[in-house]
Amino acid sequence: MLKRLPGFVTLVTLLLCIAFLPGYSGYAVFFIAAMCLTHLATQEICNLFERVGFHNFPGFATRFSYLIVFAVFVMGIDKIIPATWEKDLGFDASGHQILEMLPLFLIAVIAVIPWVALPVIGTNVANIKRMLTSVLATLMITFPLGLLVYLYSTVTPVENSCIAAPLFLFVVACTKIGDTGAYLVGSIANRINGGRNHKIAPSISPNKSWEGAIGGMIASTLLAYFLKDYALPEFSDIATCIAGALLFWGGFFGDLAESVLKRIADVKDSGQLFPGMGGALDFLDALLIAVPLFVIYYLIMCSYTFIRITNLSIQG
Repeated sequence: MLKRLPGFVTLVTLLLCIAFLPGYSGYAVFFIAAMCLTHLATQEICNLFERVGFHNFPGFATRFSYLIVFAVFVMGIDKIIPATWEKDLGFDASGHQILEMLPLFLIAVIAVIPWVALPVIGTNVANIKRMLTSVLATLMITFPLGLLVYLYSTVTPVENSCIAAPLFLFVVACTKIGDTGAYLVGSIANRINGGRNHKIAPSISPNKSWEGAIGGMIASTLLAYFLKDYALPEFSDIATCIAGALLFWGGFFGDLAESVLKRIADVKDSGQLFPGMGGALDFLDALLIAVPLFVIYYLIMCSYTFIRITNLSIQG
């Protein structure tokens, strides 16, 4: 437990800086952290793929991931600092237009790269498989991170709130508190039960139990309810609690999915970035499924709310 403390403190500090620092500051910290985590997590998943027999080009994968994450950040920057562009950056109308066109340019480049790589690689089937595995590894990391950037830059903070990125804080905090709650409750229940917890997937992750999962889900749900007024004020209490439970189970299966790769590769952690906690992929694994699931749920609920309000307006 004590081995995890330095890494835990570092991660909590980073999360709070991203969530509470407004405008340029928070976005800059988020950008630097995301690029570093993208680099390390992509390398780590490429290493895991290599160990399980899926050979790849890690250098190509990491550079490709930089481009995707950078494109997503550029797409979101206008939602973070639109009012201060001209004053602080000296942008004129053409500058705005160029910045708005840049994400489209980057997306076009990203779409072209895998196809351009094929003639370069030639007819070597092994190298083509390596390239496709590298693209898959990149997308598995960058797409969920891109959605996290979307959550950061989409929701406007609640008036008079000190939280600059409420939805980002909601998603990451609820996912991670569920992971921590499952670990603590599972450990306590295992002692009480004399080591006879009810295992969920013993062949993949022997320490995961139904006792811990229930405790983690309750922890995520309670935190979601507590953060409702800051992150999801338009949602009902029940809808917010469902979001918390969804984040826990998304995080649970994300962790389980990475455990499959680590089990086949015969490694305990994907890396050694955080002492006692593993690598960047070990930190991100819970978010890789939780974030996309939450975005799907969030968009469905927002659409439902919009349709309901529209129908009430028409009837009125």
